[in-house]
Amino acid sequence: MTKKRRKSNNLRLIISLLVIASIGFGVVKFVGFITSIFSDEGLTLKKTEAIEYTGRKNEDNKVNIKSFNGYIIKFEEKKLSAYNEDGEQIWEKELDIEDVILSGNKSYIAAVDSLKGKIYYLDYEGKIIIEKSVDKKVMDVKLNDSGYVLIMLENEVFVFDEAGEIVSNFIIPKGEIIDGELSMDNSTIALTILVVEENKFYSNILFYSLDGKVLAGKKFDNEVTYKIFLTRDNNLVVLTNNSMMMMTTEDNILWEKDIGETLNKGILTENELLILNLIKKNNTIIDTKNRSVISQVDLNGNVLSNTPVAGEVLGLDVIDDRIAVFTDRTIYVMDKKGNKIIEKKINKDIKNINWISKKKLLIIYRSKLEIMEIG
Repeated sequence: MTKKRRKSNNLRLIISLLVIASIGFGVVKFVGFITSIFSDEGLTLKKTEAIEYTGRKNEDNKVNIKSFNGYIIKFEEKKLSAYNEDGEQIWEKELDIEDVILSGNKSYIAAVDSLKGKIYYLDYEGKIIIEKSVDKKVMDVKLNDSGYVLIMLENEVFVFDEAGEIVSNFIIPKGEIIDGELSMDNSTIALTILVVEENKFYSNILFYSLDGKVLAGKKFDNEVTYKIFLTRDNNLVVLTNNSMMMMTTEDNILWEKDIGETLNKGILTENELLILNLIKKNNTIIDTKNRSVISQVDLNGNVLSNTPVAGEVLGLDVIDDRIAVFTDRTIYVMDKKGNKIIEKKINKDIKNINWISKKKLLIIYRSKLEIMEIG
């Protein structure tokens, strides 16, 4: 009887240990599963859909592709088309445009003919809301969140409101417009202007009111200011070929920093972080592999991360805290700390990339588009 009880107790003990072990193993698997959900480790890019160009066999075929508000916008052969993130065409609209410049916000798409100055506002259902023209060649277009659009010519500026009415138009007396921004309250226009004279060149950063009056400005001798960004506080971030600075609309410089390398590309994210592509000045012949750097900088000028990239960076795009960068045959995806979470080799020449959503990246080739999903 005693032996039977001992055997029974031993059996219960073994079963209990096995149950505890299996529960422990399950907890480990569960923790691992939860960790994998909230971690970027082991992510890949997989092709899900492709969109072919209509005139892909025509070498002179001009195609312009952008991604706005979760939609893919394609202009080809005088037709503007919208696709959802799964690559399904939603609508197509014929426009009287030869060479298009596209800009977009959460409500509208602005399609502008760079050659003739024809301007269309469309909503995301493909309805033409406004049709206007400046009858001149257009250099660049910026559509802000409130629906105001800044139209930049070589030495002239137009601002249209959300109803398509001209609220500002003035001529720059000297120099050529390189870049411009319209403030969020639509009251101030910031321009960077390059002036080339016989024996010198310089850049002017100028703040204008809508009626064309100069509110403030600053001159930079022997400098080219390539990009400017107005922040939510109406301060201006200025990028030159080897420096960056922050200035107020009263032309006070808040901070200025030498980049130390050569600026190739730069964007300001919705979270107001600067993402810069820098090219190393030193040892570029010896170390050709890691001569490019992706740098994240806050609005106080503090460098948050520096990530070396093999090859020449041809373009980049950002959504939330994810950065996508491409060279001629490789796509890199980085997190907010600058860690490379994906490195994808491509066997075709890439023309550009655009985030459609945080999970889907649009790859633009010469003859087609591909949608890749992160998983």
